[in-house]
Amino acid sequence: MRLVQARSFFSVLPLSYLLAAVFVHGMSEDKRSLLDAIVRGNDEVATAIFHITRTRFAPEYIGERDIPLMYLASAYGLPRLTAALIDAGADPNVLVSMGGDAPWLTPLGRAVAEGAETVVAELLRSNKTSLDLASTRFGGDDQEVESERKTIDQLIAKNIQGLQEQRDLLKAAGRVPSPYSQRGLRAMQSIEAMVKDVRVAREQLLHVR
Repeated sequence: MRLVQARSFFSVLPLSYLLAAVFVHGMSEDKRSLLDAIVRGNDEVATAIFHITRTRFAPEYIGERDIPLMYLASAYGLPRLTAALIDAGADPNVLVSMGGDAPWLTPLGRAVAEGAETVVAELLRSNKTSLDLASTRFGGDDQEVESERKTIDQLIAKNIQGLQEQRDLLKAAGRVPSPYSQRGLRAMQSIEAMVKDVRVAREQLLHVR
């Protein structure tokens, strides 16, 4: 299990916080160009820059706080960059925390949190991507002891439940759920179906072996 503790005072998930934890003064032009493409959501350009510059610096980590590129690709919903990183051998199960009370999330866990269906699909394409670890917390007397470890199924179920409860509260108040929240629920249900299919396929493969 590989862990990356982002040295940031931020303790929640929003992308603006993640961005603040990555861009630093003195960053090389290669890294800055790559990050600029990532945060603009330009998947094609980010992937092209990654292929061109990957020999100039360690491709898996970036920024003063060593945020994994795989995690950034998941957070910003970039399936092409995700696929390129997988093909380059980047770790799809690295756990990242922004500090404070934020849970440690894998790239798959972060992609689910963002409802990024296409990124989830790319991550699931790799047999190395774990379905049994999507998020966790560390605590107690021993800060290395895990608590609240969640599989990807549990994380998805929690997100779906939250979205459904939000929808039901709005309906009970006589309000119509926003198109954004409705799309989010549909995306999460689609992701749930993808994960179930992959889990069944992996179990069948084990039986064949």
